Amino acid sequence: MKIPPTTPRIQKIIQNLTPLEKEINMVLMEWDPISVGQIEGMEHNLWDEYISYLPKLKMALEKGEAIKPVLDWIEGESIGFFYTSEERRIEIANRIEMLKP
Repeated sequence: MKIPPTTPRIQKIIQNLTPLEKEINMVLMEWDPISVGQIEGMEHNLWDEYISYLPKLKMALEKGEAIKPVLDWIEGESIGFFYTSEERRIEIANRIEMLKP
């Protein structure tokens, strides 16, 4: 994945993330279910588009809970539509679960 440039505002947000949160965010950026990174001129927003989901994902990870249901909730409930396949969500969940603290 090509890492998009960012802005000073977003840089400040990123600096406040823990190393684990940064790693989870990188996986979410690659997942990018609503294709923010594909919108010309908006690529920088990819850095903070999914940050609001980090606490829920980090908590599940720290408790040893499955990540896939959280991704299903993010896409199906919070975003409101499943843009990615079940297989893709499983793949992303597995990658996040490998980041165990």
